[in-house]
Amino acid sequence: MKKKKRLFLDSYFDFDSIFPQEYFEVMLQELSEQWIIYYVDSQGKEKAYGPYPEPELMEQITLSPFFFEQIVFVYHLIEHSDPDLRDLGIRLLKRLAQK
Repeated sequence: MKKKKRLFLDSYFDFDSIFPQEYFEVMLQELSEQWIIYYVDSQGKEKAYGPYPEPELMEQITLSPFFFEQIVFVYHLIEHSDPDLRDLGIRLLKRLAQK
């Protein structure tokens, strides 16, 4: 099991927006070709979701409590400095392109 990796969501939050989002953090952890998604709320409480295989990860990230658009999630993965998350983003982008 690899360690948790924080996904930096700088473009997801626009604090000047008319509809600001509640602050939260997301971390991902790889577990033998599956992924656990960690949701950390503004109070610091952490909740784990999964593990999910990569194809299912894309569907789960659009649901509560995340509500990511799939392409926004993939963008943050591809732009990440960690090679494991960047590679995950590339694989997921390929899946999106096949739809």
